[in-house]
Amino acid sequence: MKKNLTIKLTFVLLIVVIITTSLIGTTLAKYVTTGDIATETARVAKWGVTVTATNVDTMFSTEYYDVDNTISNFTATGTYDADEMSVRSSNTEKVVAPGTNGKLGAYSLAGNPEVDVIVNYAATLELGDNWTYNSAYYCPIVITVNGTAISGLTYTSADDFEDAVVATINGYTKSYEAGTDLANVGTDNIGITWAWAFESGYVCNTAGTYNTVAYTVGQLIDATTYAALTDPDKANFTNLDVYDTALGNAAAAGTNVPCITFNLDITVTQVD
Repeated sequence: MKKNLTIKLTFVLLIVVIITTSLIGTTLAKYVTTGDIATETARVAKWGVTVTATNVDTMFSTEYYDVDNTISNFTATGTYDADEMSVRSSNTEKVVAPGTNGKLGAYSLAGNPEVDVIVNYAATLELGDNWTYNSAYYCPIVITVNGTAISGLTYTSADDFEDAVVATINGYTKSYEAGTDLANVGTDNIGITWAWAFESGYVCNTAGTYNTVAYTVGQLIDATTYAALTDPDKANFTNLDVYDTALGNAAAAGTNVPCITFNLDITVTQVD
């Protein structure tokens, strides 16, 4: 009897365990969905931008050649006959003189950056204190930036002339979209040239009214305007050749020599 009871209890417990396990399994079940959303790899965007000077050591020269009545430094692009040479330094020092001219800071860009960029310019111009005539400032150099001529004759000090040139250059920028081949944007490059006119004109040294026009001391006129003056009135003007000659004499004396120094930095920067 006891044996039958034990068998019955064991059977009942087995049934209970099966039912309990079934209930527990049902309670813990849930929906599960898995999706492979994405797997990606990214590389760093290309930069590879270069800035190369194309007139290294040729902004000024020891020699200038007169070709078609234009005295320029052509040593970087060709060789000319000796009879075409108009200006030659007596040593290795580079020189400027009436009638000479050249390019400042010519360069080229290269690279195909995959980001937007901006090109900025930072220039310095140093004239020193020796561009003078009779102890007063005088600089006949004309620096042209993208077609805008900035004449040293229109300023009353070397500092003012320097500041005007630097402000004009530093105010120029160019921006390019990502993917632009910078080797093909040469027409956007800033263009900077310098020149010292062979005939600078005349300067008024006595204020007055001449040929019905009122003039102030230091006012400049060209050769055509001077030629139209009467002979007595012409006595109130001085040919700037006299001023230029004084600069040349200072250089010959080796003291208080007028000099010009130019530097241009170009920076290409990623922008947002």
